[in-house]
Amino acid sequence: MTNSSVGFPQFYQIQQILDRFLAASARDFLSDALTSTGTMLAIIGASLFRIHWIDPVAALLLGCFIIWNGARFSAQAPKSYPMASVQSCAQTSSTKYSLSVV
Repeated sequence: MTNSSVGFPQFYQIQQILDRFLAASARDFLSDALTSTGTMLAIIGASLFRIHWIDPVAALLLGCFIIWNGARFSAQAPKSYPMASVQSCAQTSSTKYSLSVV
């Protein structure tokens, strides 16, 4: 029999923090994919179709998209360092709760 240092209330809180990390990571990967696709389309348009003005326009649009995403991500960021919350949950739960694993 082993005692864990994380009780049910703290485990639920830690799980919510980790779910937010996963969602933020997925949004970041999606934004990277969209930026890469836009860059690729601009290069193809400029080189194959000889549309030379598309490169600066695409750069301006992609720059605005990156700034918008950065502002949106930073607005959704937690106010304090998230790992400190996870560590404090684990420390407080060791004195309050005990989870037995058989």
